[in-house]
Amino acid sequence: MLLCNRYPIGICDDNPTNGAFSIDSSFSSLYSIVARWAVPCFLMVSGVMFLDKNKDIPIKKLYAKYIFRFAVSYAFWSYIYALYNSFYDAGDSFIEKFKYFASYCLSGKLHTWYILVTIGIYMTLPIVKYLINTLDEKNSGTGF
Repeated sequence: MLLCNRYPIGICDDNPTNGAFSIDSSFSSLYSIVARWAVPCFLMVSGVMFLDKNKDIPIKKLYAKYIFRFAVSYAFWSYIYALYNSFYDAGDSFIEKFKYFASYCLSGKLHTWYILVTIGIYMTLPIVKYLINTLDEKNSGTGF
């Protein structure tokens, strides 16, 4: 049985309690199922490229170039989404809009989670690369 998010594909609808089958929700669910491989694949390809023994990336370059770019893009899009949502989803008072804006700036939208995951993985790359190189040197004489 194909699943889209948490509901079987036959009842995936804007209102899952009514049990109606919707063509729009079916295409959305199919697209979601087909595209789920993209983020893990992107992370694996990045790992292969960054953990290459022949490629030495200094920590300063890793933080200044790669991680900084991800952090700036996350901050930019969180700000844009927070600005948009604070005008359309928050209450009428300025205080409510500001609280909504501040919370969205810090937390971001649901679909930007992969940027934070990528930043975390990139931050651990020097440690992982060191461990791989150290273990590879230790095991190079044993034949394993």
